[in-house]
Amino acid sequence: PEGVRRASVYAKMDLRSEGRRTAKLDLGYSDEVSVFLNGRLLFSADDSYRFNLPRRQGLIGLVQSTFYLPLEPGDNEVVLAVTDRFGGWGWMGRLHPTEGVTRVDPR
Repeated sequence: PEGVRRASVYAKMDLRSEGRRTAKLDLGYSDEVSVFLNGRLLFSADDSYRFNLPRRQGLIGLVQSTFYLPLEPGDNEVVLAVTDRFGGWGWMGRLHPTEGVTRVDPR
C-alpha cells in the first residue's frame, strides 16, 4: 500500500499431533519474524542488518533461534510472518522429529 515502507510475507504449516506434545523448531530469518501457533503469538524477534553495536549482517542461519511449539491434540496451525526492513527477507526452519507429530498435506 502507498506509504508503507516495510513488507511482510506469511508462511503456514499445519501439524497433526496425537496428543499434547512439544516440538523443537530451529529458525533462521531476516529481518523480523513473528511465529503464531493456533492464532497465538509464540515468538517474535528482530535480526535486521545493523552497522553499529551489536553489528548484524542480516544473514540467515538455523542457529539464530530455537524454541518449542506446545502442540495440542489434533491439527495445529503454525504461521510465520517475516518482515523486510532493509536488503531483502527470507527464512529457513528445521522441525525436529517428534513422535506422534506429522505434517498435514496442504492439499
